Amino acid sequence: MFSKPDCGWVKFTLGDFKATPSYLTDTPMDCVNAFISTIENKLPTSVWFDEEGNEFLLILSEYNRIFIIHNISNEPAKLYEYNIDHRKLAIEFLDDMGRYFDDFTNPYFYTFVDENEANIRINQLSEKLYNLQDLVENYRV
Repeated sequence: MFSKPDCGWVKFTLGDFKATPSYLTDTPMDCVNAFISTIENKLPTSVWFDEEGNEFLLILSEYNRIFIIHNISNEPAKLYEYNIDHRKLAIEFLDDMGRYFDDFTNPYFYTFVDENEANIRINQLSEKLYNLQDLVENYRV
């Protein structure tokens, strides 16, 4: 799903869809919040990704369906649909966060004025990732 972040960008791949979101949004926090919301509430949730000129919306569904709407500048939007269980995608996200956690959280030290704020945000993300891991492992239909 996510590559190792590099210079403010990360590669996102799902099936035949490929994009490169930037750090203008808090990608890891937005994703963890969406996965938690979908699992806890059993309702669709979306995550918006900024590609600085293009954008895409990842829609998580409770019914083994993932949708992506990709808006490319000056072109009609494209819809991608995948038969993927949102929990499997959450596990892939957790694996990526485990592999690249430091790389994803380093920008917090540039975003937040003070190092203490950055550390608070990193701790919040860590707690939410542990919460998501627990939800995925103990999921009940």
